[in-house]
Amino acid sequence: MHEPQADLAGGPRSAGAPPAPVLSVVLVTKDDDDRVAETVWSVLHQSLAELELVVVDRGSVDDTPDILEAAASDSRLRRVDAATLSRGAARDLGLARSRGTYVMFADADGTLPEHACAAAVARARRTGAELVVGRHVRFTPRRLTTSAVPAVARDRACWNRLVDRAAWNTAGLTFAGTEHADDLLVALRADLTLRREVLDEPVQIRRARVGRTRPERAARVRDHLTQELACLAEVRDRQDPALLDAYLSGVLDADLWSHLPALLEPDALTDPGLDTAREAAATLVRAAPPAVWRRLPADRLRVYTPLGHGRWTRAAASLTARPRPTTLAGRVRARADRAALAAAGATEALVRGALRGRSAGGSGGAAS
Repeated sequence: MHEPQADLAGGPRSAGAPPAPVLSVVLVTKDDDDRVAETVWSVLHQSLAELELVVVDRGSVDDTPDILEAAASDSRLRRVDAATLSRGAARDLGLARSRGTYVMFADADGTLPEHACAAAVARARRTGAELVVGRHVRFTPRRLTTSAVPAVARDRACWNRLVDRAAWNTAGLTFAGTEHADDLLVALRADLTLRREVLDEPVQIRRARVGRTRPERAARVRDHLTQELACLAEVRDRQDPALLDAYLSGVLDADLWSHLPALLEPDALTDPGLDTAREAAATLVRAAPPAVWRRLPADRLRVYTPLGHGRWTRAAASLTARPRPTTLAGRVRARADRAALAAAGATEALVRGALRGRSAGGSGGAAS
């Protein structure tokens, strides 16, 4: 995958020393040669030129280093090697090595729309916000979704937000030292600590990563639920019923729900290494106040009721028996093979076309 390399750098902006950056984008990579070129290209071709891209590579053994070397003809890209660090520690290192007044985070599963950085910086400057959180678009070979307006304690990812570096450091915010879900707790703390503004437009285009092995899925769900329990403790410490309601509504309706197959599929049920993760899921379910339960859809109630009582087999049966939706409002379907779409560049064209359409006619869409 070397074809995009010739034009990864940002053209005329590559010449000479870079100006002092307004914004730093911190990108963490590890063996991402199938997609990192698109991510790098999208950052270096932002309409905001006064930025730098700090890439922290965690010991890639594929073609990722070659792709980054080709892109480094743009002097705004700086590479940091950190082969022994977890993803969370690598993000912290990238932030420490960056120089911008503002910082955004990225990974190889996403690209940035052309004006994302400019829009986020403009909002921060205009309002004095220390944290700007934007929407995102997520696409798979079968559907395209636009996220809902980001809500406090519900949208906890680092890649859809801009932060004021000074405010971030003053608050003592750091990522978890985990391989997965390293941003759940720090994003929650940022939401609750920093002056926050919402940008009602996408700042990320997220691409589904397919083909993970069962051990990979198990590791992800273990880290995620460990961090989720830390988030629950953080929210409870605030002693704010409305915050607890908002947090657990998001967890039970979306976050935990999306991880249940990795906990309850047949092979997972016989894996004792996932017992702690299942207990963590049950703890989250039992923590929900009655108001949250009353708002949950029936399919979730059918699964969460046995799950909360530790009846894993019954919960798994309810999960696999749930009806599949026949219509998805606001979603674009594509039945073509993913490999063919990727080869033709059709997925990116589909997403960018949809974004242009939303800009012209409104930003409606289904929440992912």
